[in-house]
Amino acid sequence: MRTLVAMLLLSLLAAAPAGGAELRLRWGACGANGATTRGFACDRNVGADTLVASVVSAGDIITTPGIDVMLAIFTPVNQGPFPSWWMMTGPADCRWTTLTTEPMVQADGGCQPFFESTQSFSPSIVPTPWDFDHAGVWTLRMPVHIPGSAREFVLCPAGTEYGLARFIVGHNLTTGPGACSGCGQPMSITFSGLWFLNEAGTRYGSFPIGPSAASTVTWNPSPTPAHPTTWGAIKSLYR
Repeated sequence: MRTLVAMLLLSLLAAAPAGGAELRLRWGACGANGATTRGFACDRNVGADTLVASVVSAGDIITTPGIDVMLAIFTPVNQGPFPSWWMMTGPADCRWTTLTTEPMVQADGGCQPFFESTQSFSPSIVPTPWDFDHAGVWTLRMPVHIPGSAREFVLCPAGTEYGLARFIVGHNLTTGPGACSGCGQPMSITFSGLWFLNEAGTRYGSFPIGPSAASTVTWNPSPTPAHPTTWGAIKSLYR
């Protein structure tokens, strides 16, 4: 049965036309109900901000037990090094454990849930170092592994937006003794890749569309940045 579902998913993904298909990322809520920009005064250690990842397919796809998501966090051009406030993927990072993940099991605004409320999950963030790119952009590519338990397989109709996961960015260690630097620096965050997992947590298909303007949000953007991270610069990282 697993093999049959995997073959069906791959055939649907291969047949889906590119037009209208998108990965999407927003602050606060899913899809059109979310925001593309988030400003934070970096003046407190309580509370959190939430990123919501979603997908729209131009062809029908099958729901799967789990997913892998790739997030990429960028500095503006020539404004590095990578700030320690955004280092939160491993034990050596300044704000390790401040980022948590919740698979979406309930509708959020205009988005339907990709997962079922009866499933159990064991999400994890893969520790990764930041990297300096030739275009003058410091980048942290953050793989998020979200394996899930067995579920009923459902056909997701084309054109429907499905919420995949929330990423909760805590405010701890923002100010005061032991604070991590760089909270106020303008940043861009992109939902850059999506893979589908079977019950064993193994990848057996990927979403055929890469990052776009719809999958990118900004953090504390400067009103008049001298060297912003343009969408063209972001796309160049994936060529």
